[in-house]
Amino acid sequence: VALVLDNLDLLNGLRSESERLEDVLEHLAEGVLVLENSTSDSLIPELIGNRRAGSGRANAAARKLLGVAPRFSLTQLPAQVRASLEYNSSSLNIGEQRFEVLTKRSAARTVVVLQDVSAFDAAQRSKAEFLSVVSHELRTPLTSIIGFVDLMLSGAVGLLSTEQEDFLQTTQIASQTLFQTVQNLLIASNLEAGLFELRPH
Repeated sequence: VALVLDNLDLLNGLRSESERLEDVLEHLAEGVLVLENSTSDSLIPELIGNRRAGSGRANAAARKLLGVAPRFSLTQLPAQVRASLEYNSSSLNIGEQRFEVLTKRSAARTVVVLQDVSAFDAAQRSKAEFLSVVSHELRTPLTSIIGFVDLMLSGAVGLLSTEQEDFLQTTQIASQTLFQTVQNLLIASNLEAGLFELRPH
């Protein structure tokens, strides 16, 4: 009797933990899918042979995003989602949103987390645009400064004293260093934004 009571207490504890976990999953901001694996080696068997399709569960965020019921057949997932899971894609576009796809597999089931990274992408684009604008705005006056300093050092505006020449050479070196820094900043922003051109030699 004592053993049975202990087992009942353990069972109740497990049920309580299971309910708590379900509650946490249900309220996650990320879309979570729990897919029960089918007898096929493929996660989405209908894509390769019309075998028995597996089933799955979705939390509230995933249901809203994918338009599925709390419990669903894998055939009810949007085609691009099924393809993403079948081919282990790490990224997925749904409408104008981009999601990172995080997948954890076991023998019995696969857990998929869809994390919305659209805001991060937008922030990256804004940062690249800002760096590009700043770089262009700094380059224009620097070009003038370097040009006029070179002109004065060449003697085109008259003879310079040794002290004046030293000052101008210091200005020339600092301006060229700053110009190169701005150039590097512009190149970095273009690389981040994917705006670069390969020139094979």
